[in-house]
Amino acid sequence: MTSNDSNPAFSNPPHADRDEIRRTFDLFYRQGGVRELRALRCKPKGRGKPFTSAGCFDAVAPLVDEVMRLDREHAPEGTYFTLNPLKPELMARANPNRATDYAEMTAADGDVDHRECILIDFDPKRARGISANDDELAKASECMTAARALLGTYGWPEPVVCLSGNGYHLLYWVALPNDDDARELVRRVLTKLQGSIATEFVDVDQSVFNAGRITKVYGTVARKGAHMSRPGSIAQLNPTEFYQFVSRPIGFRGSDLADRRRDTGRAMWDIHRFYRAKRARRDNQGP
Repeated sequence: MTSNDSNPAFSNPPHADRDEIRRTFDLFYRQGGVRELRALRCKPKGRGKPFTSAGCFDAVAPLVDEVMRLDREHAPEGTYFTLNPLKPELMARANPNRATDYAEMTAADGDVDHRECILIDFDPKRARGISANDDELAKASECMTAARALLGTYGWPEPVVCLSGNGYHLLYWVALPNDDDARELVRRVLTKLQGSIATEFVDVDQSVFNAGRITKVYGTVARKGAHMSRPGSIAQLNPTEFYQFVSRPIGFRGSDLADRRRDTGRAMWDIHRFYRAKRARRDNQGP
């Protein structure tokens, strides 16, 4: 029988990267606001079932410290945060700027103040409950690159490119309210990309359109399963594009993937103009 200690996946498991975590939250907190940290399937120190630890934070330093503590003491299966800022009053839900173990209440869609980010998640197809291997990540990278190029031809700006640990993410900044119109807009973009870009090996995740969506804390470890060939990897931002991206203003002219007007042949559209026009039409109809 071979000892696990002789295998690098077990003798040198990956650990959270404080600098990458700090860089992640410097990006997402550049406009301030409140976000929730949520660590899933944390391992108890003694006997007991895995638990969720969660809390709301309005400052980067204590948030980074808490992510590192949870990784060190409880090795979560995944450590996440809310993509979009939450309503400020959620800071009063529990101890501010601290995570609560065995959390029973976490942020929902209605707790989101507004939308700042669209996430596009490229997920390699594999059995549930295991980490992606190198070949699967390579296929996800190919799909992500194709989607990025396609969106670029429609006028979308350069995104932040991220390794989620088990796939790839594209992050695009927007300035949208948290309402049904914005939800439907994001949903239709994801549906169109699935039809245009997805392959037999990789899907565009169709579940990430909701405002309260959580995503990996980049710099933490994605831990799924226990097989030697799939030990998990660190989620990370693409460092070559990070500073270039954050200099762009919130809001952009986006792809007409969601609602193309073939009668005019228009290839580009203004996401905010689209939203305002739709809101005006609804308001004019009255109750």
